[in-house]
Amino acid sequence: MLKVPTVEKLHGGEKVKITFDSVTTGVRESFTNTAKIVHNNKELEASATARNVYKITTEVVNGTIDEGSTNIPNGTDKTVNFAPKEGYELDRVEVDGTPTTLDNPNVYTFTNITDNHHIKVVYKGTNKPDMEKTFDKDEYKLGETVKNTITIKNDGNKDAVMKNVVLKDENQSGLTIDTSTIKVCLQ
Repeated sequence: MLKVPTVEKLHGGEKVKITFDSVTTGVRESFTNTAKIVHNNKELEASATARNVYKITTEVVNGTIDEGSTNIPNGTDKTVNFAPKEGYELDRVEVDGTPTTLDNPNVYTFTNITDNHHIKVVYKGTNKPDMEKTFDKDEYKLGETVKNTITIKNDGNKDAVMKNVVLKDENQSGLTIDTSTIKVCLQ
């Protein structure tokens, strides 16, 4: 219990304001504090209630995400929605710095909130592979060499990276590939 010095005189129209800090250790949901004054053997009581609230901060790379939230009451749930920019796909979601898996790739729900949280969603460029195969001529004679050209292209956005691309070429019976002529050229 806080005991403050006695106010010796308070004239009509005057106020006295008493302030102090309380640290909310161990208070999870809300707290009520009651103050009393005694004047001429009569008690007057006033109380105030405050609730414990938390915040969620959000961060996104190559997409959109709900704005962070403040004043989230203790024990409640909060859903955060997010989506990629066109040409991007989900790379990872981190909740409070820890990678997490999702049931829905566009939503994360914090449940029974009892602390501040941060969610970071990262999208990566979406690969869009394309391939074309051509010959250097439409007609040939038996025994002639036909030059094959295979063009592989990633039509994804500039952030899209295709890794470990494996090419298989299936020649018709009667054709033999001269492996000494294989050249790979990045354009």
